[in-house]
Amino acid sequence: MNKLNKYLTAELYFVVLGLIFGSIFINVNPPFHSNDEDRHFLYAYHIAENGLIPELSADKTKFGGEVPTNLTKVVQSFQGVPYHIGQKMKRSDVEFRKNVPLLEDKKQFESNQMSKNFPVPYLHNAMAIKIGKSFNSNPVSLGYAARYGSLFLYLVCMFFIIRLMPVFKTTMMAFALTPMVLYQMTSVTYDVFNYIISFYFVALYLYYTFTPKAKLNLKSIILIVLLAILYNQTKAGYFLLPLIIVFIPKNKIDVKFNPLFVQLGLALIFLLLYFNIPFVWRDWYLSAREGLIGSGAGFQNDFLKDRGIRLSNIFADPFTFIGNLWANLMHFKQVWAAGILGKFGYSYSELPQGFYIAQGVGLILIAFLDGKKDVVINMKTKIGIGAVGIATFFLVIVGFYAMSPIGAEMIFGFQGRYLIPSIPFLLLLLYNDKVIIPKWADNKNLIVALFMVIMLSFAVDKMYDLFYYAY
Repeated sequence: MNKLNKYLTAELYFVVLGLIFGSIFINVNPPFHSNDEDRHFLYAYHIAENGLIPELSADKTKFGGEVPTNLTKVVQSFQGVPYHIGQKMKRSDVEFRKNVPLLEDKKQFESNQMSKNFPVPYLHNAMAIKIGKSFNSNPVSLGYAARYGSLFLYLVCMFFIIRLMPVFKTTMMAFALTPMVLYQMTSVTYDVFNYIISFYFVALYLYYTFTPKAKLNLKSIILIVLLAILYNQTKAGYFLLPLIIVFIPKNKIDVKFNPLFVQLGLALIFLLLYFNIPFVWRDWYLSAREGLIGSGAGFQNDFLKDRGIRLSNIFADPFTFIGNLWANLMHFKQVWAAGILGKFGYSYSELPQGFYIAQGVGLILIAFLDGKKDVVINMKTKIGIGAVGIATFFLVIVGFYAMSPIGAEMIFGFQGRYLIPSIPFLLLLLYNDKVIIPKWADNKNLIVALFMVIMLSFAVDKMYDLFYYAY
């Protein structure tokens, strides 16, 4: 059994289970039903067919692009189904819509705010759409193809991320397979890039800290900074998470400069990336193109103006803000927790509360028992890494509070899935090198894999029940 365990690694279990259940999720989840997936998909399609640069409407007020009329119609036909109140789809309806042809020669301009997003996080979806068109070009099939693009990128990247980690592999494998994470990673969304890079920063910290021969040299530092720039351009609000790199011990930093200066310099760079070059793609490149200056910005300008007023109100009366924030946290805590572990799509259909408890307790135990005696993370470092994760929690929440309508006491638009990138940082707080159970250590990958099979099987069964009629 021990020889077999040597080959059945956490990364191998992840790929096998991720491929099996990821494929099931792709097909069980109604087409274009994931969060904002309709708009993300239309942007990915436009990139696949027309390149990286979005188009401008005839009156130069909106971003988007020309896409086949049938594509838009089929995508929209799957929106607005209130699954959470009991309405469902018939599988036959999905099959029927697979017969709707693309008709590429009949196009219309489709306004799409996602077209302002940095295009790199959509390239894998665009490539999958290109490949998918060679097999079946109907809109539903192209939607599935784009989802498979997300899944395959996730499987490949997470395989190497887990392999890179000298410790905590089983915990990362388990968290990467939780239903909500896998649901997002089998959807068309920039969250795929966001989650992968977030998890990669954790892996880099563990690799450079605990792999004996690993040294953080100048080349590695440059690559990490470039990764942080890509991370910044992908999605806002998570600029603190790269700071985990700063906790790599000084004796593991191999450069000509004082290691302390390197740590401080990296911290400064990560912060400046957010404050000095936020969304270069949107704010500089697109606006600098002829005809795009100020285009489609009416809503955005009002939005920013509202945010400015909200921020002014926060600073003018911080105690009221803190009180409102705490009230929101207490009111939505169960809803946000559900969003981390399994709350699906526009309908926000939730798995049962007992599932969240079982999955949450399971993750806590796995993280607590996933240590090694010869790998020690001191309490000071744990607190620092945990503080980065918790601060990101609150920054994202505060960001949504600031973007809520003026005068509103409740936070608008916030979902628990926005907290997912921070979770591995918090799970590291549970790491211990004292409580080591030999039998568990020898068989933990198999045990956790079986646990995740149970959790994912339950989630799949509930998803069928949530989304489809039995007949």
